[in-house]
Amino acid sequence: MKVSRLKVSRLKVSRLKVSGLKVSRLKVSRLFAKRGLLAKVAGCIENLQALTPTNLTQSVASVASVRGEEIKGGGKGQSQTTKEIPVWNDELYLEFHRGCYTTHADQKRYLRRCEGLLYQAELFAALKTIATGQAYPKTELEEAWKKVLFNQFHDILPGTSIPEVFVDANQAWQEVEEVTGEILEESLNAIASKITLPPPPKPNAQAIIVFNPLNWQRSEVIAISLPVSVFSP
Repeated sequence: MKVSRLKVSRLKVSRLKVSGLKVSRLKVSRLFAKRGLLAKVAGCIENLQALTPTNLTQSVASVASVRGEEIKGGGKGQSQTTKEIPVWNDELYLEFHRGCYTTHADQKRYLRRCEGLLYQAELFAALKTIATGQAYPKTELEEAWKKVLFNQFHDILPGTSIPEVFVDANQAWQEVEEVTGEILEESLNAIASKITLPPPPKPNAQAIIVFNPLNWQRSEVIAISLPVSVFSP
């Protein structure tokens, strides 16, 4: 199939700007012809014109089909090719995804903090329900998780979104912190009310209960807020 300059000029390419220069349709066709691109364009046109419903159906039919009974039977019909299928028997955290940086460090800081708060809120809320019979805050935690998962979108954590996105993301992070903080405080107070403490060594002594959200014993420095009256003689 021959494509003349006239036919190429009929393409809806009125003007092209190449390095700031305006190139006319005639020059474009000459450029195509000089570089042998007209033959490639002609080949693509021929392939498209040759694509009829008949050979399209034949092409689709040549693809391996899977019947319903094969799926129901656990894919026994495809057992011969199973060994050829590559298998990744590990976490889907590939080496090229490790150490992903971000232009918004606050987003990763929020993510880490909110995931930790959600874990603690779920843990102690469940213990509160067991100890007191109070209702588990399922709805509140589910909504908080949805906000965290939404903010894990790949354009938010790496910091490649537009500024308005991070305004909404920061609001969502703060809402998660507020909700989980309330659930955590309520749960710890409810659990503490069920703990039987020994007699105080002094009449004005106040007990301090420390909760460890991890499943192993640990020792580290903690910070607590105390009223000024505690330090009075």
